[in-house]
Amino acid sequence: MKQKVFLFLVLLAISGGTLFGKDSISVRGKVVDKATALALPGATLKFEPLGDLNENPILTVSSDLGRFVANFPSPGNYIMEVSYVGYKQLVKQVTITQDAKQNILFIELELDKQLLEEATVTGEKSAVQQQGDTTVFNANAFKTNPDADVSDLISKMPGFVKENGEMKAQGETIKKVTVDGKEYFGDDAAAALKNLPAAMVSQVQVFDEQSEQSRFTGFDDGNAQKTINIVTKSGLNQGQFGKIYGGYGTDNRFLAGANMNLFGKKRRIALIALSNNVNMQNFSAEDLGGVLGTNTGGRGRGMGGQRGGGSSSDFMVSQQNGITAAHAFGVNYTDSWSDKLEINASYFVNAASNEQASETNRELFLNDSPNQLYREVSAIEKRNINHKLNGRVVWTIDSLNSFVWRPRANLQFANNTSNLSGENAVLSELLNANNAINNLRTSAYDLNNELLYKRKLNKDGRTLSLSLKQGLRNVGKHDDLKGFNAFYALQIREEFFDQNAIESQLSNSQSADLVYTEPIGKKGQLMLSYNPSKSAYSNKREVFLLDQVANIYDQLDTALSNTYENLVLSHRIALSYSLKANEKLQVTLGGAYQYSQLQGIQSFPFSANTMYYFPAVLPNARLNYKFNKFSNLMFMYRSFNRLPSVNQLQPVIDNSNPMQLSSGNEQLLQEVRHFGFVRFGKTNPLKSKSMFVFVSGTTVQNFITNESFLSTQDGFEPIEGVVLDRGAQFNRPVNLDGYRNIRSFASYGIPVKKIKSNFNLNIGYTLSKTPGLINFQQNNTLTHNVNTGIVLSSNISTKLDFTASYTGNFNAVSYSFNPSQNNNFFFQNASFRFNWMPWKGLVINSETFYTGYAGLNDGFNQQIVLWNGGIGYKFLKSQRAEIRITAFDLLNQNNNISRVVTENYIQDSEMVVLTRFFLVNFTYQIRHFRSSVQS
Repeated sequence: MKQKVFLFLVLLAISGGTLFGKDSISVRGKVVDKATALALPGATLKFEPLGDLNENPILTVSSDLGRFVANFPSPGNYIMEVSYVGYKQLVKQVTITQDAKQNILFIELELDKQLLEEATVTGEKSAVQQQGDTTVFNANAFKTNPDADVSDLISKMPGFVKENGEMKAQGETIKKVTVDGKEYFGDDAAAALKNLPAAMVSQVQVFDEQSEQSRFTGFDDGNAQKTINIVTKSGLNQGQFGKIYGGYGTDNRFLAGANMNLFGKKRRIALIALSNNVNMQNFSAEDLGGVLGTNTGGRGRGMGGQRGGGSSSDFMVSQQNGITAAHAFGVNYTDSWSDKLEINASYFVNAASNEQASETNRELFLNDSPNQLYREVSAIEKRNINHKLNGRVVWTIDSLNSFVWRPRANLQFANNTSNLSGENAVLSELLNANNAINNLRTSAYDLNNELLYKRKLNKDGRTLSLSLKQGLRNVGKHDDLKGFNAFYALQIREEFFDQNAIESQLSNSQSADLVYTEPIGKKGQLMLSYNPSKSAYSNKREVFLLDQVANIYDQLDTALSNTYENLVLSHRIALSYSLKANEKLQVTLGGAYQYSQLQGIQSFPFSANTMYYFPAVLPNARLNYKFNKFSNLMFMYRSFNRLPSVNQLQPVIDNSNPMQLSSGNEQLLQEVRHFGFVRFGKTNPLKSKSMFVFVSGTTVQNFITNESFLSTQDGFEPIEGVVLDRGAQFNRPVNLDGYRNIRSFASYGIPVKKIKSNFNLNIGYTLSKTPGLINFQQNNTLTHNVNTGIVLSSNISTKLDFTASYTGNFNAVSYSFNPSQNNNFFFQNASFRFNWMPWKGLVINSETFYTGYAGLNDGFNQQIVLWNGGIGYKFLKSQRAEIRITAFDLLNQNNNISRVVTENYIQDSEMVVLTRFFLVNFTYQIRHFRSSVQS
């Protein structure tokens, strides 16, 4: 009990607020054949609150013994739907009470003789089902090797694609993973997928999880995230499981780590640890540097040869290029402290050192002059330590009132040193060159809290909820920059610089969201909400030049120094109406009016006070249509505004690369974005076929893009106070209309029984139009991207497992500014993974990756084959231990090549990566489940 109180106080101290929480009601039962009373494993159960649109349906699945467990947020009447392949669907009303002893359901299903006559497959479990907007995969239909994790399992399922180190489902990135409906490792999908064994999974459910407040009110607030719920097998959801591993190899390469899960009836504890210098940054062997991913980042166009990128999350640090040594530890804790109090908390610490060396070639466009070529060579060393603490506490006061509290705290220390050399040339004539050595030291903390109060009023569908959010962030930077610039015109001129910058940033924000819902008739519901918010930001940057005589930094450079404050006040009123016309159709229509006021105050190097007013009318719509129990159509349209960031508004010069200056623009306006998508899912459970189609479109008013100035002569002054020498560049953000983006994704999955395998086909197309300005002239970049992917994965046995895949990407880029620069480029990836256990404890595995590039600059069109292999032997009881010899990059061809295309340049880069090494590794699997416990 002392430990619980201590953890409670730690979370309370970080938040500075009050702790609240929630509990659930447990319902148990069994699904059987009505005629024979035999258990029906894998039956799907869905419970929808009767006459109440403010809760999401509860989904669960029966175990191998036909038993099931479902957790309900509150007592009441529910419509229960029970489905099983070959049986008639059962729909009936059930009453859930506060007393768990009364919540026992015995469900009998009848055979559907007509459906069985149409079936072409008998005696096999369905691989996939579509239940409304939730897709359910049966894990038993996808065989994996005994040591596989959930990431390996879902990579065999249709619609799942791994891209840039992130797992995507049906074209969207998976943001969250839950286990039996409970949070696991917070919002970190990757850590959850890599630390759960595939053998314990019964089902994988894919759906869009809405925010806590949206799930309560029944109205989408636009903050839904792609989520998968792992349903565990009966008897395997309680116990201890995990692994401990360690190894050493050539070139002093080492790898050690552990993950341990302690699952009880209510309490779940997960521990993860990692220490290595082989680029495993996020508890996944697939993080090894340069393992041939694709990248469509930047302005949404491009390609890359390095997995990673993206923002950090609970148990992840942003994946970095180059070679990294990382040391990390994390813990996740979930428990019910009482019938009314539930807590989930996680802590993660990561210490990493990263070394990067790269070469970049960039071609910058000019309309009336030959294109300018920029070449850069850089070496970077990074050292950082990150601490992250997250919590979720739910307190149910009674059946009508509850609180949810989410505290977050991040602490970071970083030291980055870079050495950069660059040069600009036109038609082989060198214009200028520069060298800069930069040392940046950063410390920052970030505190966030969200408190949600939920109140059910005296009528079904009538609710009141209030969400309060608070954020505080403080960043301190100390930056040393020294180097020289050389200019080549009529005579050579050199400039040396040596400066010291001190910068402090402080931001805080507060917001509230008050939502009231009212039932309209028997099938409708109205929502009214009010959302005020306030955010303040201050930044002070002082740049001091070196006094050569006194050898101290005491000469303030007013051109590079700045003191700026920013205040944003916003008020938003929204009204929506939702109609559940029948069991098949639900429609929501609504709109919001938002009024924002932005004030910018600059006190140095000059005084200025600017005020902006941003009114916006923001409509939204949503339609969900269920054709039948196996097919579903969803349409959604949203509009939202995005205010310019402080960095985009701040008119201070950034000269960290003296040949490529940049600053903000205090004249920026808000963006208004219109986004819509259509998603269709259809499955045939009897034949285990599935099809998903996703199409989305975005258009933006006042799109914030780049304005670039390339100097073709000395003394060019693009804006007041900025003077460029020939070959130098200056960038700042501006507003332009004309941005368009259309993206589509389709997948089709079918079993290939003759070779006991599953075949998945993915096809995608993206059209993107991005405006930009180059030397006062507008340039519209139009990009077409066509990609296709094929996956053939074995379903033979747990001892013979393979996955073959191919991905092709074709890009066509055209420019209105200078059509002669139009270009096409193509890259393709192919891989073959093989795992074989031919005899007793012998294990042989191999991974081969091929990447080919075409259409890039000279020296970047390469064909790369990366081959990793290993041989191991399992021993001890139940083959828990394994000794393995692993070879990485046997052919010594690993490389990292990328192309980035923007509205004013094309850039090709090559980054140093980890190359061939050998590793001897020992692993011990921990598997102790309470098999006597049946759900």
